[in-house]
Amino acid sequence: MPLQDHIHLSTTLSGSPEYSPNLEWAVNDRNLIPVIFASMERSLNGKLNNFVLSSGGAPVQLVDYQFIIKVFADAVYTVEERADLLQAMNGKSVYFCDNFHAVTGTTHVADVKDMIISVGEFAAESPGLPFYYVDVKLTDNSIS
Repeated sequence: MPLQDHIHLSTTLSGSPEYSPNLEWAVNDRNLIPVIFASMERSLNGKLNNFVLSSGGAPVQLVDYQFIIKVFADAVYTVEERADLLQAMNGKSVYFCDNFHAVTGTTHVADVKDMIISVGEFAAESPGLPFYYVDVKLTDNSIS
């Protein structure tokens, strides 16, 4: 997949041909956080027993993401409207496409992930600037 200059993040999907989350967001920082489910216990003789959640013999591996999103006005929304859209998603299940996704105008179906979003504070770099930087954490919600 090619590297894009944006992510897609929304509670709704767009129509044909992309079928992607219908809002695009510019990002300044991107962290992938691999997740596995494991527990370690010691037996009575002190031996360490490691238990990893698996499916079909393979460990279940999820990926959470953390971004710093730059919230700014575009041709459709003001800064305040985009901030409201992001705040309205907080704590909800969202559709998400990472920076590595299909090019604009082609289907994004294979790139769409189900995530739970946690939105941080809206920090302006200085008073009067027409944008915010927002820390956003996306928790993988693909296990049903």
